[in-house]
Amino acid sequence: MTRQRKSRPGQEAANQNQRAHYTTTRAILAKAAPWLALMLFALQEVML
Repeated sequence: MTRQRKSRPGQEAANQNQRAHYTTTRAILAKAAPWLALMLFALQEVML
């Protein structure tokens, strides 16, 4: 999957930015997931 290829510096920076954004999003989701599950559970309890 990892294929080394020559790319322009701007493109490489864009790729790094995208990767950083993706990892931060994953970190936020990982922290928020338990809270989301708890909220959904509470909502179900209220609805029933």
